[in-house]
Amino acid sequence: MLHTDPELRKWHDWTDPDFFVTERHRESGLISLLLRQVLPASVLRTKMTLTGWCLVAVSLGLGAAAFNTTSNILFLALSLLLSSLILSGVLSLINFKKLNWDLRAPSNLRAGEVCAAEIDLVNEKTVFPSMGICFHLQSEIVAEEGKVYVQNALNPGESCKLKWLITPQKRGRFAMRLSGVQSQFPFGFLQKTIGSDLHSTVIVWPARLEYTFQIFSGGYRMSTGAVNKRLGQGSDLLNIRPYERGDAPRFIHWKATARMGRLMIRQLAHEGESGYKLYVDADAAKWNEAQFERLCSLVCSLAEDLFYCGRLETAKLGDSAPLPMRSVKNLHTFFDALSVLKRQEKPVDFPVNQQANWLTFGLMGERGVAIYLEGKHAGQIDD
Repeated sequence: MLHTDPELRKWHDWTDPDFFVTERHRESGLISLLLRQVLPASVLRTKMTLTGWCLVAVSLGLGAAAFNTTSNILFLALSLLLSSLILSGVLSLINFKKLNWDLRAPSNLRAGEVCAAEIDLVNEKTVFPSMGICFHLQSEIVAEEGKVYVQNALNPGESCKLKWLITPQKRGRFAMRLSGVQSQFPFGFLQKTIGSDLHSTVIVWPARLEYTFQIFSGGYRMSTGAVNKRLGQGSDLLNIRPYERGDAPRFIHWKATARMGRLMIRQLAHEGESGYKLYVDADAAKWNEAQFERLCSLVCSLAEDLFYCGRLETAKLGDSAPLPMRSVKNLHTFFDALSVLKRQEKPVDFPVNQQANWLTFGLMGERGVAIYLEGKHAGQIDD
C-alpha cells in the first residue's frame, strides 16, 4: 500500500544523485555515478555546521570507547548519532523537493522611500511540509545582502508571500537577484544551499524634495472662459479610457464601467488655464554631479504635482523627443527616463518658445536649482 502512491515511491529512492534536480541524468558507468555522488553540482551545496562537527567529534569519541569496551550500549548510541546525521541529510533534501519560488521586483520605486520585493513560495508536495527556509537576496540598491525567512511551516499544497523591505538611496536602474535558498532543517547538523538564477531589473525614481513655485501675473494664460482641449479638471468631457493605477476615484465613469465590465475613467478638458511644458537641459557643462541629481529630483517632484493638477502637457529630456502627458502611464514613462538620465557632453540646441509656457531650469548658487517660466524666475530649491 505504501508504494502505490507515485510521490511516496519517489521519496523512497532518496539515494538517487538526481533526487532534487528536475532533469534526470543517465550515467554511462559506475565511476561517473560515484563522482556525482561525492562531488555534487555547484548549485546544490551541503556543508557541516558547528553543531554537525560537534556531532562528528562526539561520534568519533563514542566509537573509540565502544571499540575498546565492546559495550553494546555504546554501539547503539553510536548508531543513533550516525543515523541522525544521515536522516538530517535525507530530510533536508525532502524539505526542498517540489518547493517552487518566484521573485517579484517592486514597481514605482522612489529614492528615500521604503519598498518591498516579494517572493512567491509554493509547496507542491502532497505529503511533507517545508520549513526553516531562508532566501538570500542581493541588489545594488543596498550594500548588504538581504535575508528573508519562512517563519512557519509551509504545509503541502500551501503558498505564501515573503517581503524584503529595502530603501533605495539613489535613482537609476539596478539589478535585483535571488542568489540562493538555504536551510538547516531538521536538526541543524547540515546547512544545505541551493543556487538560484532568478533576477530582475528595477528602476528607482528620483527622490521628492521641497520646492517653491509661483505663477506670476506676467505668465501666459488663456482668456477667461476659454477651454483648453487637454486633460484637466473642468466640466467638459474629453475622453473615456480604462482605469490606470493612480487615477482619482472621483473620475470613474460608472455607466461606462457597467457597460464595459471594467473601471473606466472620465477625462475632462481643463478650463481657463493653459498647461506647462517641461524642458530639462542635461548639458554636462552646466551641471556637476550633485547639482544634476538635485535637478532630477526637482523635475520629478514638479512634474508629478503639475500632472495631478491637470496642468502638465509635455515633458522633454535633453535630446529626446517630447513626451505628451495624457495618462498616468505617460507620467511613469517620463519618470523611468528621468531615472536613467545622464549628463550629456554634447550641448543640445533646442529653441524654447517663450510664449508656450515652457518651464526650464538653471543653477542658483552652489547647489540650488531655479525654475524659469517664460524666461522669468518662478521657483527654486535652496542650497
